[in-house]
Amino acid sequence: LVQTFSGTHSILLEPPELRMKVVSEVGLGKTAAVQFEMLNPLRSNLTNIEVLAECDGLLREPLQLDMGSLGASETLSGSFVLRGLELGDHELMVALTSDQLTGIKSAVSISVVEGVRKPAVISPTDELDIVDIDLKVSQNRMSHHTEDYEDDRMLILRRGQAFHIEVELSHDVKKVNVAVRFTLKKRTGGPRHSVTKILPNVPVHDKKLGVSHLLAADMHVGRYSVTVGVQTPSQHIASMDIDGHVVVLFNPWCTEDDVYMESEEGLGEYVMNEHGGIWVGKYRKNRPMKWDFGQFDMSSLETTLFLIERMPNRFRNSAAMVTRYLSSAMNGEDNNGVLEGNWSGDYSDGTPPTGWIGSVQIFEEYMSSSATMSKTPVKYGQCFIFSGILTSGLRTLGIPARSVTNFRSAHDTHFNRAIDYYVDVDGEAVEDLNGDSIWNFHVWNEAWMRRPDLPHGFGGWQAADSTPQETSDKIYCCGPAPLKAIKMGQVVNYDCNFIIAEVNADHRLWVAKKTGEYVLKRVLADHVGKEISTKAPGSLTRMDVTHLYKFEEGSVEERAALGSNVAIGSVEGQTGPPESSDVVFAIDAHEAKLGEEIKVDLGLKNSSRQKRTFSYRVTASPLFYTGRSRGKPFFDSGSKQITIAGNGGESTTLSIKPSQYLGHLKPHQQPWLQFVFFGRVKETDQCDVQIDNIELSLPELEVELVSGGGGGDEVRLGEPVQVKVSSDLSLSSPSAPIRGAVLSWHGRGLAKNQKQSLDPINRSLPFSTIITIIPTMRGRRSLIVGLASSELVNVDGSLELTVV
Repeated sequence: LVQTFSGTHSILLEPPELRMKVVSEVGLGKTAAVQFEMLNPLRSNLTNIEVLAECDGLLREPLQLDMGSLGASETLSGSFVLRGLELGDHELMVALTSDQLTGIKSAVSISVVEGVRKPAVISPTDELDIVDIDLKVSQNRMSHHTEDYEDDRMLILRRGQAFHIEVELSHDVKKVNVAVRFTLKKRTGGPRHSVTKILPNVPVHDKKLGVSHLLAADMHVGRYSVTVGVQTPSQHIASMDIDGHVVVLFNPWCTEDDVYMESEEGLGEYVMNEHGGIWVGKYRKNRPMKWDFGQFDMSSLETTLFLIERMPNRFRNSAAMVTRYLSSAMNGEDNNGVLEGNWSGDYSDGTPPTGWIGSVQIFEEYMSSSATMSKTPVKYGQCFIFSGILTSGLRTLGIPARSVTNFRSAHDTHFNRAIDYYVDVDGEAVEDLNGDSIWNFHVWNEAWMRRPDLPHGFGGWQAADSTPQETSDKIYCCGPAPLKAIKMGQVVNYDCNFIIAEVNADHRLWVAKKTGEYVLKRVLADHVGKEISTKAPGSLTRMDVTHLYKFEEGSVEERAALGSNVAIGSVEGQTGPPESSDVVFAIDAHEAKLGEEIKVDLGLKNSSRQKRTFSYRVTASPLFYTGRSRGKPFFDSGSKQITIAGNGGESTTLSIKPSQYLGHLKPHQQPWLQFVFFGRVKETDQCDVQIDNIELSLPELEVELVSGGGGGDEVRLGEPVQVKVSSDLSLSSPSAPIRGAVLSWHGRGLAKNQKQSLDPINRSLPFSTIITIIPTMRGRRSLIVGLASSELVNVDGSLELTVV
């Protein structure tokens, strides 16, 4: 080590000794202390001192301690805790650096052994030391409702509640003062956040003392390093660091926490339930997509902690701000978030959005993408996947959360609470003007909390959305927006106006005249925001929550909440109010299974006394679930003409054969079709357009226990279980085999992210396969199974088992 002084002289100094006092053996799963000290050899202060410890079998990750500054000729001392993670001999490496000194290192060999052995301390001292800290992990986690988190070595606590630990000293004293300091982990610059609690005159019995500490109900959430210090009446001081093993979460069981939820049923569903359904499909014909939230899996906890460690410390005690941050961090548009959105139909360099069955695999892939902060977003997701992982993240942190589906969901790009749709004189959509859209369904989230940042009365369910649609505060995030404000049409923090439009915008149809002007043809005040749905507590059934978002359609309260909208849309050359017509017509595309013939009914009614000559055209196109067309029509009736008698009516039915549409469906997409019925009255030049969307039905998977059970749905811990997965995948036409199909299954305590290739699947025979699982956890367990290929999407099933 070379230290250069002012002038022309340099002298060679021996590196100062970094002395360590450690144990020679650590029991597997047990903790032991490491104490270190070093004399400052310089006649000047040491600044920005850091101690780095590394040991694979005793530390989960490299441990870095910020030791601050040290005066000239003073002695630096500190401590940290090891935990036996892996049997065998391990080398502990400790290095110290400062602005003035580098290259100071020390190493020692430590064995991790079976059983509980009393640590044999090397180089004992007469000074008071902390020999061990028992975190009482099992007892604390049981009382804090965190026993389900996978890593049973971590102390996972909830704020607003006391925890208890036991400290063992090197020798007996009557009583000590105890200081417990929590320092919040972070991955960005700026000051660290820490809180210290002093407990005076704690009695010591047989070298041990019990420490009870009540965490504040507004404590910042995240991963903490904890330092426990003791001081005797004679001023002897000892301390020990517990680094990386303590996590503090929100506490929905605590009345003083902003996320407090009184309902036990609600806590069981929105915090503790690991499985559920995310509703997809269309208004009046929808179904739950099975989803494994996996909030207690370590990948869920590690991912969510990693994300919030990137947000400013000052916001990490606020449920509203954590929710808002996660709504951004779960998408990959800003700051390398978790999941990249893709609605293009090309997923060749990733996993199709319809190929996931749960959050855990997404989180694992994200965290493994890089060892640094600059992780790579996982490919790919759409709204129902973004909602699934945000529900997981919120529940992981202790915020009650659920996925919510809005059928006929408006995307209002003009922020005028109206969806304007334009067609030209031939009935073709004017894509340059149609910036607004109505999604067949859209999925977001609700999080339960009080809102101390808003006037009284806006607590309860808050809408949040991690699907990147529009920016808010210059980033892709949305919410939390109080449902009470949305229902009343009030704009408060955050993004209420956008969500009000999603659930209650007017749908306005504009049709071009031959003169070039656009005429407002129709205003549908009750078209948007239908059957807003979430999973009911305790069962996989749909619960309608539309009443939480808006008043009854057409009521005075509902119209007042929406507010007054001008009659014009988003372009010039428009007239209003809506133009009336004496010929009305309708289109009704019948529901059908994939591969079946589709019937389309057309109806016309002439309300005038004179006959009318009506020309019309019907087209059919593949459709994204976002309401956007996916290409040119695969069916076009051509221009047809019909005469309708005064006060008369006509009807007809079109048939669309499977061969006409199957080749036009896009791979890895829900099979949505859009039918457009455009007509014009010759005598009055009045025109109109009617649209109907359908989703072709896909089969479900049947999942059943076939062997290895103990009767009924009971299975035994550790014993192989065979499960049969079957489905009717046959098509009436064509009968080509299904290529590239993958079967996936997952369920905590039953199986983790298992996959099996099934290529090809013969459509002419009933599909059936056997999978084997080995239960590893007792209790009620759920297995989710999904089958995906380029033409099979959201084909899933589940099985409930009791492991004894």
